[in-house]
Amino acid sequence: MSNIENIIAHLDQDVNLKTTFFDTLEDWYRLERQKIINIKKFAPYIAYFIIAIPVCLIFFACLLNGFLEVLIFLIIISAVIMCERRIKVSHKRSVNKYFDSIDLTYRKINTNDFPDLKNTLNKLLNNVGLKDYEVKMFFDRNNHYVPAVCERIDEQGKIIYFLLSRNLLMLHNLNRILFESIIYHELGHINQHDTNLWIERNLEKEKIKYTWIAYIFSIPTILFRLLANSNAKKHYKQERRNAEHYADLYSIINSKNFGIVGFLEGNYLSDSEDHDHPLPKARIDFIEKIVNKVFLKIKLD
Repeated sequence: MSNIENIIAHLDQDVNLKTTFFDTLEDWYRLERQKIINIKKFAPYIAYFIIAIPVCLIFFACLLNGFLEVLIFLIIISAVIMCERRIKVSHKRSVNKYFDSIDLTYRKINTNDFPDLKNTLNKLLNNVGLKDYEVKMFFDRNNHYVPAVCERIDEQGKIIYFLLSRNLLMLHNLNRILFESIIYHELGHINQHDTNLWIERNLEKEKIKYTWIAYIFSIPTILFRLLANSNAKKHYKQERRNAEHYADLYSIINSKNFGIVGFLEGNYLSDSEDHDHPLPKARIDFIEKIVNKVFLKIKLD
């Protein structure tokens, strides 16, 4: 019997212990997620500060040399800013095209044809405080059990896109606990706002069209973007692994069971292997490590 199975057996025998365990696990999850949010929040300011130091030094050097050097410096800085704005606008258009392609490529599911499924999704969204999101569901032609999910927040509102396979729709009727564990995992990605990871992955090959003036004057910007992109690729897999690990914990916390572990131990992932996802064993090992830590903390307290 594994450590997780031992802990589940203990929790099933003591209702109070089970409640305390899930509350403590949720506290741990919130604390760890807040650390990640804080890092992402302040990282851009640190980057801007690092960039600002040499820029200011160059500006003062130009100021000492004369008016012409200052003018050239200001032209270059203006071109850099213009290029950055161009990149952001182009990127936003690319993301919008990505979402529009979902509407055009996949057949939309009429929720009135699946009232039980609609009620289940509404219940889960209410449980996790995402009831203000509009849900769009589409048929996925693949046979895997893992749904694709992405979040869209723009002038159209807040929308969750679900791509659901026939196997997953069948699972809704055959094993409701397992189905809800899978959906809670996907809602974890929405809660963590990390679905942009695979959207960016799908868009990374798309070329940004610069104007001729951006090509001439924005060499520093282009180099900076290349370095940033290279760094993003380097850390992409680690971010993706973290996203999956925390979404697994989110599923356990909100479902109040270990259905996601049963899903990972089963053969449900065999038809949907993704080299960007951590392997099922690695995900189970992470869950076991955190569950053991939380359970030991409760026992010591």
